[in-house]
Amino acid sequence: AYHLAKAGITDVVVVEKSFIGAGSSGQSASMLMKQVWTTHQVYFSLYCFERFMAFEDELGTDPEYKRIGTLSIATKNIAEASLAMAQMRQDAGIETVMLSPEEVQQRYPVINVEDVVAGIWGPEDGIIEAQSIMLGYKDGASRSGVE
Repeated sequence: AYHLAKAGITDVVVVEKSFIGAGSSGQSASMLMKQVWTTHQVYFSLYCFERFMAFEDELGTDPEYKRIGTLSIATKNIAEASLAMAQMRQDAGIETVMLSPEEVQQRYPVINVEDVVAGIWGPEDGIIEAQSIMLGYKDGASRSGVE
């Protein structure tokens, strides 16, 4: 509704279970990740990341982004593909750190690295608050003329 209102379309209906956020909209896992798997996903994730970093400026609502990072583990059978994807992300300007099994073990002592070839750390990945995002868009749509 918000983006339609920005485009001048304010005769919009939002359908939810009983109130906005009662269904799945307000209960998303809300991972904001740059460590994705294809070139198209990389550029889409960069776009999304940029949008959510500007969310509060645009909509007046803090998306409550928490940078927690993600770790992917590559075993022998997927190491070549995993490292190629990590390189693709680096080539696109995404901070991606390749770790040796020893570095994985040092950072995360509970992980058994016996069959680990590499770890891939994405320090910028994090979480955003689904309720905040949903309410930001709802309020933005209202301010833009959607009833």
